Amino acid sequence: MSTQANRALAGVLACLATLFTLAPSVAMADRGAAPKMVRPESLPQGFVVIVEDQAKMASASRPIYFASGANSWNPGDADYVLSPRSDGRWQYVFKGGELGENVEFKFTLGSWKYVETDPQGQDINNRHFPAVDIAGLAGGEQPVIELTVPKFREGNEGFIIDPEYRPLDVTGNVRRLQVAGGAGLANGTMRDLLVWLPPGYGDNPDRAYPVLYMMDGQNLFQKPETAPAEWHMDEIAQRMIQQGRVEPFIIVGVPHAGESRTEEYIPPTSAGGQIFGKTPHADEQVDWLIREVMPRVERAFRIEAGPDHTGVGGSSAGGAFALYAAIERPDVFGLVLAESPALQLDMIGLDEVKMYADASTLPSKVYLGMGGAEDIPNSGFYSKDTRRHIDAVKKLADELEGRAKVRLEIVENQGHNELAWAKRLPFALEFLFGDG
Repeated sequence: MSTQANRALAGVLACLATLFTLAPSVAMADRGAAPKMVRPESLPQGFVVIVEDQAKMASASRPIYFASGANSWNPGDADYVLSPRSDGRWQYVFKGGELGENVEFKFTLGSWKYVETDPQGQDINNRHFPAVDIAGLAGGEQPVIELTVPKFREGNEGFIIDPEYRPLDVTGNVRRLQVAGGAGLANGTMRDLLVWLPPGYGDNPDRAYPVLYMMDGQNLFQKPETAPAEWHMDEIAQRMIQQGRVEPFIIVGVPHAGESRTEEYIPPTSAGGQIFGKTPHADEQVDWLIREVMPRVERAFRIEAGPDHTGVGGSSAGGAFALYAAIERPDVFGLVLAESPALQLDMIGLDEVKMYADASTLPSKVYLGMGGAEDIPNSGFYSKDTRRHIDAVKKLADELEGRAKVRLEIVENQGHNELAWAKRLPFALEFLFGDG
């Protein structure tokens, strides 16, 4: 039976449990116990979410989806589609440990063009699940959380990237630069690059600048609605340049393409085939970055050419992509910023440590950062085995030592999030663009 069928069956059973309130397990619970409030994500038995679509915009052909950091904010993930109920509402049954603690999320109708809004059609903040009272639950009983969606976006605004990126609220000078295409499903689409210019750029018309191309560009300079936080890359870079700790450089934020993010960033496996149900298109993404993105930036801004002045970076899957891009094209990317990269997916035929070890040519500088508390339940990347991935990062650093300049940062109490990446960012920038 498929994962989706299993979840559908679990949903039916949960409905029956809520209807037959005199079932033995429920009858044995102490319904008069003092309240005991907990985060539902922490419950080993899981929990049930029931959603009322007040505007009745969802349908069998356009169901409601759950998007969060647990599925890379994929607005149309088939593994997180809600099931219709006989009472007109929608339901999903979360397994224990399926989500990270205090997860942020939103509901969609399969695309960010159809994300939930307030009753007036205006954007809302990311949701959090409310705490639940488990004092009156029988052993193993799943609590039920009821939520309401007043309205979904109509999808006819005609925007290129999500409206939460407009207007920009950033430190310094950030320009938008529209580019076409991308890898996989993103081919034929449009997106806006976010180009951050260093202090003094406009006062030095004859000067060219090094450049850092960063993946997941949506959350570098400000917090978008579709991500839990930002890197604060604009404030950090500006402060470090003004302090003289790094030379002035340009940052190009390359937004991911939403539903096809996994396809864009994950390298192909040695065995071929799909990863997490997605076809890897990292080769195509590297080609698009070099063929479409870089020439577009170089025509619009004063870029210093050459691999020693060109960096590629990212975090999580974006960090894995940055490493892969530098393996494939060290003649283009001589600087790498890889935060929390997924190096050891060898259970599906992907081992980037081996890719680097077998590479004949390497970039000149590689920054590797990771936290010691990067557990992401059911992510497929770290899933409660952070030590193993720390060992992989250390092994990669050892493989590179002597063949490239390497800086390795491992901070034991930091997690897999923008806050941790922002804290380590000064070390990365100083290593890549300073004397460090």
